[in-house]
Amino acid sequence: MVSSIPVSRRGEFPAIPALTPGPRFPYIPAPRPRELRAGVLSFWAETMFAVIRTGGKQYRVAKDDVIVVEKLAGKEGSAVTFKDVVMSGDGSAVKVGKDLAGLTVTGKLVKTEKGDKVVVFKKRRRNTYRRRRGHRQEESHVQITAIGGQK
Repeated sequence: MVSSIPVSRRGEFPAIPALTPGPRFPYIPAPRPRELRAGVLSFWAETMFAVIRTGGKQYRVAKDDVIVVEKLAGKEGSAVTFKDVVMSGDGSAVKVGKDLAGLTVTGKLVKTEKGDKVVVFKKRRRNTYRRRRGHRQEESHVQITAIGGQK
């Protein structure tokens, strides 16, 4: 059987074909979809949104979103009000700073549970020192019911 792969002089390994540019050289990427283009933020166009700060983190929320935040006090079904609103927008204008005076975001506490386990493993080589410890952070699931309102 004759092989179509060229071999080296000794016949042991296949020879590397010459690296020639293909038909698409230089490479020109295909155009990206509208929602993925740089500078185009599609979520600004349709719905009202807000950026809130809770638990040392910021979350972009819209009506009916369910977000997972650090543990909040309260029972399931109770109302939660976020007064620390960083930014707000409705598609035509974006508000930041003093324009947000009095704006709040309200939500409903869906459930509070422990999150996924994070394993902390410490090891010092050549010392027979190994420590394994797990941790599960408590987190709350909040469904956003309204954006806007007075403090």
